[in-house]
Amino acid sequence: ILVEIFFVQTKKFSINFKDYRVLLTGGGLLGFFIFVFTRYSSSIFTSLPPDELTNFTTITSSNYLFTQFSVIIKYIQLLFLPISQNVDYDFPISNSLFELSTLLSLFLLLAIVALGVVLFKKHRIISFGIFWFFLTLSVESSIVPIADVIFEHRTYLPSFGFFILLSSGVYLI
Repeated sequence: ILVEIFFVQTKKFSINFKDYRVLLTGGGLLGFFIFVFTRYSSSIFTSLPPDELTNFTTITSSNYLFTQFSVIIKYIQLLFLPISQNVDYDFPISNSLFELSTLLSLFLLLAIVALGVVLFKKHRIISFGIFWFFLTLSVESSIVPIADVIFEHRTYLPSFGFFILLSSGVYLI
């Protein structure tokens, strides 16, 4: 869908709600989401209790989301300069959105997304790289808590967008 929006679509995007295919697709998606959330939501959003091996604090959905803002910045730093890599990070868990590192990370990520929106018309390939990075990273860096809040192998697919952005930026310069 992202490739379609960025490179294939020739006319302005519009949705005709009178078209039966749009209504059928929307109904199917709505039914799918209702089924998934009623059947599986109780187990995927539960807090992860502390254990003696991986995490020493309880990780809730909100803690996981707040921590992911700083984790994504760490991923970007590792893509630019891959030093201090680690197999098992001891990454601090953020307990509030208003912690300084969490808030600064959120503002930096929002600025990068805003840059992607601004560059959509003139430098579509750079904008595509930004959105590819965030879209593919959103699968594991969301509100569903995972025991390990940071793992470098989660950047394998998102790094494709990063390197498209980097190579296109170097080409423009």
